[in-house]
Amino acid sequence: MVELTLQGDSSIVPSNRKHRIHFKGTNVSIIELPNKNDTAKFEWKDNKRTSLNDEVFRLLKTASLPYELKDRVLNQFINAKNSHELMNILHHQDKELRGRLLEMIFTSQN
Repeated sequence: MVELTLQGDSSIVPSNRKHRIHFKGTNVSIIELPNKNDTAKFEWKDNKRTSLNDEVFRLLKTASLPYELKDRVLNQFINAKNSHELMNILHHQDKELRGRLLEMIFTSQN
């Protein structure tokens, strides 16, 4: 549960404001909360999982990398049969991309 509490001078805050909260991890969700009080509460009960291949695709789609490299990395991920093959793929990537891909692998396992 996330609770937003207004503190301080509330006279400058519009009474019909909306909060937009972006949760990003293995899934991206946007929740808009109309707020007519000083606090807003919500619970997110939907626990959908996205496949690792879909997450890698989304990352590579927006990465500033040559198309050939994106295509090769995605195909290697799709065709990897075990964690040893995934680690071999990561070993040959630059530090920043390797870190993002490792994060995706780790969160997909939990």
